[in-house]
Amino acid sequence: MNFPVILKLVGRISPLLLVNAGDSGVPFIRMVMLSHFLDLRELGFASLLTAVYSSFELITDINISRFVISAPRENYEEALAAAHALSALRGFVVASAIVALSPVIAASFSLGSQWPSFAALGLIVAARSLEHLGPRIAEREYRYAPQLKVAAVSWVMGLAALFGSIFVFLPITLPWSQR
Repeated sequence: MNFPVILKLVGRISPLLLVNAGDSGVPFIRMVMLSHFLDLRELGFASLLTAVYSSFELITDINISRFVISAPRENYEEALAAAHALSALRGFVVASAIVALSPVIAASFSLGSQWPSFAALGLIVAARSLEHLGPRIAEREYRYAPQLKVAAVSWVMGLAALFGSIFVFLPITLPWSQR
């Protein structure tokens, strides 16, 4: 066995493995945090919103970054620009559909009065569609570290926003707080 080659390969793919682990682990951490601060009904509603959002994302995913990765190198800039435009268009069409269908979606779960919460998911879809695809496209040269950096910042900021919103919106008192 050629151990230097194996070590080099592991070093190159370890950021990708960390991205995959984070993509699986961060939602679990988020649910654990929410389970400590929400009652069971609220946690169920948060889980339902997550499921609806994930369903829309999965059903309408067109994996546009693969289009850019497979484009010839001489057409990279044009392909990246087209991919960004297509991603934004997809995001705004899906967001519009979510907003338009939110009363129906809420009613299908017997939560008709909560339709604004489902409509707000459209904002998340629209914002996510503006993602810069450059870090994902770095995979073309087998560079996974840029994607790991972007993902890590996203995870940390998302968990920090959740933790901060818990203190703003929930009437809780922790031993170190002066509420």
